[in-house]
Amino acid sequence: MTSTEAASLQSHPLSTADPSGRLCESGEKLYRVINPIKQELYRRLFKDGTIEDLCKKGLIINTSIETDSPPESLLILEHRRLPVVSYAFEWSSEMLRAAALHVIDLELELLKKGLSLQDCHPWNVLFEGTKPQFVDFGSIQTEKGNDIWEANGEFFRYYVYPLMVLATPHHRIVRHFLTDHWIGITQLEADFLTSRASSEAKEKIRTLVRRIRKLLPSGSLNFFNSAIKSVEGRVTGRSKKSTESRSSYLTRLRTMVEGLPNFQADTYWSAYAQDEYPDFSPSATWTEKHRQVHAALTKLQPKTLLDIASNTGWYSILAAKMGIQVIATDNDETCINQLFREARRLEANVHPLYGNLLCPSPAIGTPGTMMPAAVDRLRSECVLALAITHHMVFRFFFSLDQIVNLLNAFSSRYLIVEFVPKEDKYVSGWWDASKPWYSLEAFRNSLGRFFDNIVEIPSHPSPRVLLICEKKKP
Repeated sequence: MTSTEAASLQSHPLSTADPSGRLCESGEKLYRVINPIKQELYRRLFKDGTIEDLCKKGLIINTSIETDSPPESLLILEHRRLPVVSYAFEWSSEMLRAAALHVIDLELELLKKGLSLQDCHPWNVLFEGTKPQFVDFGSIQTEKGNDIWEANGEFFRYYVYPLMVLATPHHRIVRHFLTDHWIGITQLEADFLTSRASSEAKEKIRTLVRRIRKLLPSGSLNFFNSAIKSVEGRVTGRSKKSTESRSSYLTRLRTMVEGLPNFQADTYWSAYAQDEYPDFSPSATWTEKHRQVHAALTKLQPKTLLDIASNTGWYSILAAKMGIQVIATDNDETCINQLFREARRLEANVHPLYGNLLCPSPAIGTPGTMMPAAVDRLRSECVLALAITHHMVFRFFFSLDQIVNLLNAFSSRYLIVEFVPKEDKYVSGWWDASKPWYSLEAFRNSLGRFFDNIVEIPSHPSPRVLLICEKKKP
């Protein structure tokens, strides 16, 4: 790649403030053009085998030097591109913990080589299935020789404090904080949300909210920066005069993160499908729905699948075992944590996410491209939507057209959707005479706006049915 070609590379929307270089896209490939100030360091790390070692250990994303770049004047790296991009506000607590432990493990390994991370924001981490990958290559720097980890304050605000709150009934609030690129969750906020705060601390948080309202938008950044500095000095109880080595401290921090409590609520949905969680090999224990979904996936052979309202993910893992790359979403924290642990145990290629796709995550950032919307990031070749149409109509007041619009938006080719008719025991109990339009025929007609070759097959329990659909060709 020549200097002219490198200059023409399009910067990735997330590449805005990295002093080490800029992330660029060219087709499906992902490059990093390194600034001159870091070229000598990174060339040395490639030459002495450090980068190869970190990649082999799975601590950083596989990275290589772009072989056709000029040897001295320009350093261009190529990163392996991951198929799914998700963000911390979409992760379950177990995923955030896994990301936190991965960052500590990387920092411990870097210390052995006289290196360190200059920052550790969770958007520096992506997941490949259930495996975290550190992707911000430009964060690697020469260790500065003091005992205080430069990224320590960030680590607490984006991992430790969020994990503390995620273990409480206030866990939903964390996701709003984690969209914040500047602060995350402060110690004061974590104290307040975990009910550990004194009355004095609670009054401080109320004062903080009032001040934010007055200051926004002008002057807010200066106030936030001063708030950060006020807590960073006490987040760990360590002072700059501490005699504890950084590696010892990080090891202690890792143990603490492992021991943080998890959200343990036994929700209705976490136990809902326990009786329908058989082995993944076809057997007499499978219901008609198990058999029909397996047969449909065998016939369609999609490369990617989005399982909407996945619950604890039996169908997600089934699809992964068939060689399909799976994204599974649910708005039950307990369910997604269970799925994450099970998929990790089975080494299944499932990317679990907390989210309600009835209200998908919007684009975040200026001008809405830093973190693209969920519909752009999670769109898959096949969408699987089981046992949700009746909830969407009778509990969330969707029309059939709105349901189909949503499913169509996330599907690039196929849809497997379950329809639960009026005769079903749940729907009959919810039946509302104002919805005479809720029928299988009407649902098929609505699907027909975007899909054809609609095949109807039995599901379980009867009289539920599965509709296998393929999108109309443009």
